Amino acid sequence: MALSAREDLMPTLSRPSLSGTKLSANVSTLANEDILQRTVAELQGILGAVICEQEGSALFALVETLRRRAIGFQRSGVCELREELNGLLSGREAGDLEKVLRAFTLSLHLANIAESVIRGDARAARTTLLDALETIPPQVRRQLSAGIVLTAHPTEIRRQSVIDIEGRIAGLLASDGAIRDRDAIRREILTLWLTELSRREKLRVQDEIANGVSVAMRSIVPAMVSVQSGIDRHFAAETERPAPLFTLGTWIGGDRDGNPFVTRDVFDHAVTTQQKALFTYYRTALDALFSELPISDRYLSSSPALERLANTLPCGTSLRHDGEPLRRVIRHMRTRLDATETGDPEGYPDADGFGGDLDALAEAMDAAGAKALANGRLAEIRATLRLAGFHLFTIDLRQNSRVHGHCLHDILAKSRLCVDYLSLSEAERIALLSTLLDGDLPDPRSLDCCEETRSELAIFEAVAVARQRLRPELVRHAIVSNTESVSDILEIAVLLKMHDCFGGKDPILPVPLFETIADLGQSLPVMRALYAIPAYTRATRASRPEVMLGYSDSNKDGGILTSRWEVWKAEAAISAFFEEIGRDVAFFHGRGGSVGRGGGAMRDAILAQPPALQSRRFRLTEQGEVISKRYETQAQATIRFCELGIGLAEAEAARVTGAPPRVFLATMERISKAALVAYRGLSQSPGFLTFFREATVIDHIASLNMGSRPVSRSTLDSLADLRAIPWVFSWSQSRFNLPGWFGAGTALTEAWDGGLLTEMYQDWWPFRHVMDAIAKAMARTDFSIATAYADLVTEPGLRAQTVDVLRAEHNRMQGMVEMLTERSDAADQGFSLRRAYLDPLHFAQIDLLARLRRDGSDPKLEDALKISINGIASGLQGTG
Repeated sequence: MALSAREDLMPTLSRPSLSGTKLSANVSTLANEDILQRTVAELQGILGAVICEQEGSALFALVETLRRRAIGFQRSGVCELREELNGLLSGREAGDLEKVLRAFTLSLHLANIAESVIRGDARAARTTLLDALETIPPQVRRQLSAGIVLTAHPTEIRRQSVIDIEGRIAGLLASDGAIRDRDAIRREILTLWLTELSRREKLRVQDEIANGVSVAMRSIVPAMVSVQSGIDRHFAAETERPAPLFTLGTWIGGDRDGNPFVTRDVFDHAVTTQQKALFTYYRTALDALFSELPISDRYLSSSPALERLANTLPCGTSLRHDGEPLRRVIRHMRTRLDATETGDPEGYPDADGFGGDLDALAEAMDAAGAKALANGRLAEIRATLRLAGFHLFTIDLRQNSRVHGHCLHDILAKSRLCVDYLSLSEAERIALLSTLLDGDLPDPRSLDCCEETRSELAIFEAVAVARQRLRPELVRHAIVSNTESVSDILEIAVLLKMHDCFGGKDPILPVPLFETIADLGQSLPVMRALYAIPAYTRATRASRPEVMLGYSDSNKDGGILTSRWEVWKAEAAISAFFEEIGRDVAFFHGRGGSVGRGGGAMRDAILAQPPALQSRRFRLTEQGEVISKRYETQAQATIRFCELGIGLAEAEAARVTGAPPRVFLATMERISKAALVAYRGLSQSPGFLTFFREATVIDHIASLNMGSRPVSRSTLDSLADLRAIPWVFSWSQSRFNLPGWFGAGTALTEAWDGGLLTEMYQDWWPFRHVMDAIAKAMARTDFSIATAYADLVTEPGLRAQTVDVLRAEHNRMQGMVEMLTERSDAADQGFSLRRAYLDPLHFAQIDLLARLRRDGSDPKLEDALKISINGIASGLQGTG
């Protein structure tokens, strides 16, 4: 299999920039495109040889015929080629179909690997980051902070074993596309062909924990340390040491919202797994440092610092390396580190104790004239400890507000403080909870609570114990999903206070998550009322408030344009409120990889934030296939961290005071309202949920075993209960990509005047960012394929009516994309490389869905369907 002609690659489209520099890793020259094309062709050629060897020439010939038909259609647009391709796949025996699907799926995997290696330029990204940081004053630069938070949201379709194999393939490719070891890469591709692509068992939370820790230690932490160390060295002449620009968090092991499998034991397992991985790194690094520093006291100049450190060693320390003072100190640290992990009192009391010894060793080496040695591995260990401590990830807790309410209702009833808490009005709840925050609380362990309450309390007990052992940095935030009112936030505060985790010096901070259109609209009144409560304000005085804004559910609720606008307005209003009361605030952006869940260019997203000082600090979620795409290798992770830092720096350099032009705001408000009406006119129409279920793979998502959480909160009979991830994932599989554009075309067409919208696109980042995101979604939409999926809908009237609505809106939006962005195809780099290979996967998937619905369950057909879903997700990328 090979890409045989230049036409398989569309020319790269470079976006104009409103201000600032652009990450050079995102700019591809024609030479890079040629290298990429040749590398993909070479990898797919090796795959073709493996297929021919393993499966025979007949199957290989079928795959090649399908490939040529697909590429021919993409070049010429001749519909007969697609029809012929569809005919070759229709009704084919399940075993052959499964092999064909694997061939195209792995072709897409290999193209993705080549693209990630060749287009990634970590060195250029570092240079651009430092240049961007130099443009802002030191006192401002030290206030910048970007935190990534890994979540276990199930959008990664690949097995961990497949990810590992593909990581090894990437390691065998040079940045210029050269294959370092052709025999080795052939062995890996053969292994990939013989490896099952889909999981047979459902992922457990423990598996998700292991996967998250693995990628953190393999690439994320080394990249963070490397980038931060480069910043520290670059600005070393400044009197004040730069604060870390990046932070690392996770929801895996702490996110109980809709996941009954996250228990106290699972949380404890997450903490233990994180600590074990980190201590393994520290031990290995100290052993390597020991090996590297056989420095003799005969040649190393002594110093008071070195003598003081050596004299602090306990009497029992071995004298074997008495003439090698540095080794003696390192051996002592290694012994204490081992004791720390096992809980021995001879161990370090906390990470600061270990850091103190590391700092003392570095100072002693510096004073003794060996500073160059201290700047090597020892500096790396110190930097890692500074960023990760003894805990690695900071774990966020997350739970639905309704669960907190039911637990508190149970506790208050059992302690006779309130017979029926849930029957109270909002004002009565606030009054009661405020009193409880200021007074003594019952010990919930002495109460005979229900199972749900006991399970929640057990988590809080485990958190309190772990924070005492590993410092408060282990758990800093408790996310309150479905925040609708002040009492939703006060409830978790009371529950945390019962476990000495709220108020005081190092509280766990409740973080409201506003995630529907209505909740985003009420976010400012809720925050105003919350910070008017003296008991809450006093308890959180030492903490920076944080507010989480949800892109996924708000999009499912109101469509992309209204969702993005309501998020922007909420952030602007909340920023202004905290500036008004003299407090800083940070925002936590709940974004996914797809456009329908907040995805898009990160730099542009940062620049599109409201022009308030609070945008200097933010956190964002990284989840599913996005983690592998952005952090699989250290080079990829480095580029991602640089992109975040560049976005922050450019946003600061381009910061403007004052509000945007009133006409922009008024127009955006009018457009948003019209888009909401159009979107809900479809999503709430009779039969729409039936159309969704029959025209997509939604009913088969649960069988993919992508994650530990259930697909829906209850059943699939209600759109409100369906999680945003499978909603977006299913629409992307059928190439409707509805969450990424529907509703916007009607609103923009009604508002079009030929000038104002163009001015907004050219001069205002928020509008430009959402339009570019919609353009990206449109570029991945294929309405001819989508209508083939729609043919699966059994009711002719429902099918015709819905397709007509979708087609009309798609045409309107396509026209607006062409007029505003001045291009008809805004495909991101790389998608043109993969587009043709998706056709066989789609038509096979449609055929499989029809056969399964007609003939009932068939394990072989279901396995083939899973592979088709895998391949389409890999080809589209950013599907969840």
